[in-house]
Amino acid sequence: MSHWTLSLAQLRRCVPDIFKPGNCLYIGASRDKFAHGATEMLRAGRKIAILEIWEPNVDYYRRRKEIASVILGDVRHIVDMKLPHFDVAFWWHGPEHIKREELAKTLAGIEAISNLVVLGCPFGYTEQRDEEMRGNPHQVHLSGFLPKDFETLGYRVDTFGQEGGWNTSNILAWKRRGTK
Repeated sequence: MSHWTLSLAQLRRCVPDIFKPGNCLYIGASRDKFAHGATEMLRAGRKIAILEIWEPNVDYYRRRKEIASVILGDVRHIVDMKLPHFDVAFWWHGPEHIKREELAKTLAGIEAISNLVVLGCPFGYTEQRDEEMRGNPHQVHLSGFLPKDFETLGYRVDTFGQEGGWNTSNILAWKRRGTK
């Protein structure tokens, strides 16, 4: 079974309301990962805005009619962007691309502009494979996280696979506004 098939089942079981109408800030729209989660959310009636750090991806997504808006920016500075409020912030396989010490502040910024934060990342540290880089310097994995890293910040967590399993493991973490 593919990583995405397992991840989709995990999302449907743990946070099924992301597949309902509303708006969504999709953070870090990697061309490889975006097609999976976004397709399901769009099909459910979600309007998607993308926050993307790499300009070639911004240009690519601005040409896609199904995307409501595309914002060039760095999630680590989300509070400075004066973004509107979103029902859901979806940061799928993004936390591993920032430094460990940036996680708490970055998540607090995302939480400030959304009712529900949903994120996914590898279970532990994994090397980013060259074929997934596609010239994007922001694709490098800078950190590896464990469930406790998100639980400490008030997130609920679900996992599959074993720590360090490249493309065979996943951490899903989510937090609703007002929970600690």
